[in-house]
Amino acid sequence: MQQPKQPFLETLYKTRTIGEIVLYNERSDIPRSEKAAALDFLKSEYERESTDYPYLAPVFDDEAALWGATTLYYAAQLYLYRKDETSQLTTILPDYSKEPNASALLSADLCLRFLPQIVAMLKAADPEDLLIPVLNKHLEKFHYSVIGFDANLGNFNFSILNTNQCFKQLYLDRIIERRDIAFAGNDQVKQWLNECLGDHKKIFWEQLTI
Repeated sequence: MQQPKQPFLETLYKTRTIGEIVLYNERSDIPRSEKAAALDFLKSEYERESTDYPYLAPVFDDEAALWGATTLYYAAQLYLYRKDETSQLTTILPDYSKEPNASALLSADLCLRFLPQIVAMLKAADPEDLLIPVLNKHLEKFHYSVIGFDANLGNFNFSILNTNQCFKQLYLDRIIERRDIAFAGNDQVKQWLNECLGDHKKIFWEQLTI
């Protein structure tokens, strides 16, 4: 495979356009210029998606988008090219430095929506893999990206849905679209879904019983 000049950016482009993570090299530091190019691409992707958002879309969050992109990128690298790096996992995949808001959750989701698939593959290969809890901890904060996948909802902060009407509607729409019974079973989410669907809940989702 021919090595692209900007492998990080090319991986993000392939992931976003064809839904497959294609890696071109083993893990290495990402040059600042390539991070800037990646941010330009992610911002354009956010603007494209947000044209279909309900209500007023939150502003794009550069920091969260880049954190989500590098988290996905390095997680994929560690899945494919794992060396003896167990003690370095939290250094390679650091926590998001802030408490995420609606802007951060939606911006990071551009790439984090593909992360649960990596977690699933890690579990299939080795359920005791120490990379799994590191990634799950990140997804606890960014739980919008977990909808539709196996997850422990116990530590999810659903109150953030009340901070932004656009994000709340997108969150509920994704639960409905992906028929996620686990999320719909949460008492707080269940109430919001009931309000959202009203008399049409049986039409849109017969499995949902509230």
